[in-house]
Amino acid sequence: MELLAINQKSKGDDDNQGPSLTSQNRDERIVARRIRVEQRIAQKKRKTLGILSPVEDEHKDEASLAKDQTEQSRQRLVKLEEDGLEFVTNIRVGQDLLEHQHRLEEEEATRKRNERLEQDTKSSKEKFDEIIRNWEGARTKELPRELHELLMAQKHACGTMLEEKNKLIGELEKELKNKDDYYVKMLRKFDENVKLLVERMNEQVKSRRMYYARELHAIEEAFIKERQELLDKYNREWTEKLEERRFKEEQFVVSRFERHDTFERELQRLRIKQAEEFNATKVKLENQVQEQQRKIEEMKAIYQLSQEKYEFNFDKYK
Repeated sequence: MELLAINQKSKGDDDNQGPSLTSQNRDERIVARRIRVEQRIAQKKRKTLGILSPVEDEHKDEASLAKDQTEQSRQRLVKLEEDGLEFVTNIRVGQDLLEHQHRLEEEEATRKRNERLEQDTKSSKEKFDEIIRNWEGARTKELPRELHELLMAQKHACGTMLEEKNKLIGELEKELKNKDDYYVKMLRKFDENVKLLVERMNEQVKSRRMYYARELHAIEEAFIKERQELLDKYNREWTEKLEERRFKEEQFVVSRFERHDTFERELQRLRIKQAEEFNATKVKLENQVQEQQRKIEEMKAIYQLSQEKYEFNFDKYK
C-alpha cells in the first residue's frame, strides 16, 4: 500500500511538472519542446538585459563585498597611476615645450640671419660692383687730384664695406657665443630636470608602495570580513541543519520505539495466538493419537481372536 501511494504521488508530481520530452504522446512532446525553446529565449533576454536569476543574484550578493572593494581599489590605483604619470611627465612636457619654443625661436633667428646675410651679400655685391665701375672710370681721370680723390673715395668705400663685414662677423660671433651660453644653460636645466624627474619618480615609487600596501590591506580586510560573514552564515545553516537532523533523529527514535512497541505487542499477540492454536492442535492430535491407539488395540484384539479361531479350526480339521 505504501509503495502504491508513493508511486501515485510520483505520478502526481510528474503530472504537475507539465509536458515531458519523454512522453509517449506526440502532441505533448511538441508542447514540451516549445516550452523549452521559450525558456531558452527568455534566459538569453535576461542575460542581455543584465537581469539575474534569484540564485545568481544571491551568489552576486555574497561575493559583492570583496569584488566591490577590489574594484574600488583598482579604480583608486588606476587614478593614482594616472596622476603619478602626469606628475612625472609634466617635467618632460615642460622640457618638450621649452625645446619647441627654442626650436621656433631658432628657426625665426635662422630665417632672419639668412635674410640679413642675403641682404648683406646683395648690398656688398652692389657696392663691390660700384667700386669696380669706379676703378674702370679711373682710366678717364688725367689729373692727379682727381685720381687722389677717386682713390680716397674707393678706400672709404672699401673701408665701409669691410666695417660692415666685420660688424656682421661680430654679430655672428656674438650670436654663436649666445648659442654656446644657451647650450650650457640648457645642459644645466636638463640636469636639474633629470634630478627633479628622478626625485619625483622616487616619490611616486614610495607613494605607490604605500597606496598598494593600503589597498592590499583593505582588500584583505574585505576578504576576511566576507569570509567571516560566510562562515557565520554557513555555521548558522550548519547549526540549523544539525538541529533539524537532531529533531528528525529524535522523531525517528520515538517513531522507532513506537513501532517497536507496536511490533512487540503484535508479536506477543501472535505468540499467544500461535500458542493457543498449537495447544488446540496438540490436544486434537493427542486425542486422535489416543483414538488411533484405541483402534489399534481393538484391531490387535480382533486379530488375536481371529488367529486363535484360525488355529483352533486348523487343529480341528487337521
